[in-house]
Amino acid sequence: MNDNLKKQKIKTRIETEEDFIYCPRLSNSIKNVLKAHPDGIDNERIAKIMLTTEQTVETLFQSAIKKIRNFLKIKVE
Repeated sequence: MNDNLKKQKIKTRIETEEDFIYCPRLSNSIKNVLKAHPDGIDNERIAKIMLTTEQTVETLFQSAIKKIRNFLKIKVE
């Protein structure tokens, strides 16, 4: 299997399987990453295990924060 096809299959699993990330050391499991790093991980590591960029991670984070603030009716000046 060529590398592009392999990478695409992994990306598809990341997008469709609830507990799958690309981290063979921790059995490709988000649950195992959370157990191993209870205080969290940085955007660089998140980007690597999600096969994306740090910018995408930051964009998704900011979007989630905005949705939470809107839901809780929190205004930030």
